[in-house]
Amino acid sequence: MKALIDGFLKFQKDAFPQRTDLFKHLATTQHPGTLFITCSDSRVVPELLTQQEPGELFVIRNAGNIVPSYSPHSGGVSATVEYAVAVLGVTDIVICGSFRLRCYDRCCQVQMHGSPARCCWLVAAFRVSESHQRIAPSCK
Repeated sequence: MKALIDGFLKFQKDAFPQRTDLFKHLATTQHPGTLFITCSDSRVVPELLTQQEPGELFVIRNAGNIVPSYSPHSGGVSATVEYAVAVLGVTDIVICGSFRLRCYDRCCQVQMHGSPARCCWLVAAFRVSESHQRIAPSCK
């Protein structure tokens, strides 16, 4: 926790003053051009990977970068996609990931005792994976 607090204090002291105008502008509005959907993997940093500034990406992160089928009752991912498109007016949607994601592998290798929410969430990923294999079996 100390490293996070120190990092935040360093941001306030060093980074924020250098970009005051940008942060003042972003305090009242946002107009990202892209919705970027990726996994929760701590090694994936969308803004760093794409070299974007604060406010340029609207980001969804979840286990397996899953986008469930649309439904008014689907939850946070659907609501966030809907908001990004209908309210923010994003023009591009990027789903960043690989076919062989670690969370899927782990789900296949170990039982999900004590992880019912993760297990239910990943069921959607398996359905997509199965459909993908039927449509494009040579893609791995």
